[in-house]
Amino acid sequence: MAGVAHGVAGMALALMALQRHAPQDNYLATVRGGIAFTDRLFDEHEGNWIDTRMEHRRDDDGRLSGTFQTAWCHGAAGIMLARLQAAEIDREQAARHLRFAERAAAAVVRGLQTKLAQRQCDASLCHGIFGLNEALVTYARAVGDTEIETTALETALTLLSRYRALNDWPSGINAGGPNPSLMVGAAGIGYHLLRLAARGPAPPILTLFA
Repeated sequence: MAGVAHGVAGMALALMALQRHAPQDNYLATVRGGIAFTDRLFDEHEGNWIDTRMEHRRDDDGRLSGTFQTAWCHGAAGIMLARLQAAEIDREQAARHLRFAERAAAAVVRGLQTKLAQRQCDASLCHGIFGLNEALVTYARAVGDTEIETTALETALTLLSRYRALNDWPSGINAGGPNPSLMVGAAGIGYHLLRLAARGPAPPILTLFA
């Protein structure tokens, strides 16, 4: 799998954290190998990475067919964050990493629009709207994209007007009801709103880097 929570992008992200604090050639070499693996799961037409948990195939023309996700845990949002960090850690290949991050950001924006159209869509960090939003904020602040950051702010305002009480917010648990936890519940929703309100003190929560 390519995703960040259960796949190779997340393994690469962890090794990048080690590389930042205790550099070793084998860390960087393994990161490059992992990212090369995720590149093989990227489809140019979709501008996204195939979800190998689902049925999929590669056609004769090289195109991948199957399910393409945008969530932090398994899709473009998490992979985008890994590519942003790779651009910092692996300067020799920074331009390539940023090109992939830009493609991923476009896929995440499309996924965000789809989720916003659903009245009771999961709002959590893991696989919900605020996971996409948090990833977009991190991307926008890293590359200076004010348009994408404005999109994220408008998304938060939309949900704040949609869900007035704490228990109204749809969580990421299967039952969809209120949940207090960080990744699939209210704690993560609150943290993301804090990130939007306070640009400096609150570090990004969906990567291993402050």
